[in-house]
Parts: sequence; structure tokens; C-alpha cells
Amino acid sequence: MTSADIRFWKSNHEWYDYDENDEPYLTEKAPPEARESFEKLMEFLKEEEQTGIHII
Repeated sequence: MTSADIRFWKSNHEWYDYDENDEPYLTEKAPPEARESFEKLMEFLKEEEQTGIHII
């Protein structure tokens, strides 16, 4: 999976929004492919936080 694939969820402004903490979340309009890319990005970010190693 490439960086572009991981950020696919952000390719349509109707698919995501930000909460009061400025954290992104997906809307009901997000298709399965966007959900998959969002979940993958969250996994990468969590791993980066845990290891301190930048993956993307």
C-alpha cells in the first residue's frame, strides 16, 4: 500500500470531517475503500507513536 492509497479516504471532502479535538473521522458517505485506507493510516500512526519510527 502506498502513501496515496493510505490517504485515499481524504480524496473526497464528503467522506470525512473533524471532531472538536481536530481529529479526523469518516462520515456515513465514506465507501469501503475509504474506510480501509483510513483504518490503515490509523494503524500506521499508532505504530509510529509506539515505536517512534516514521513509517510513511
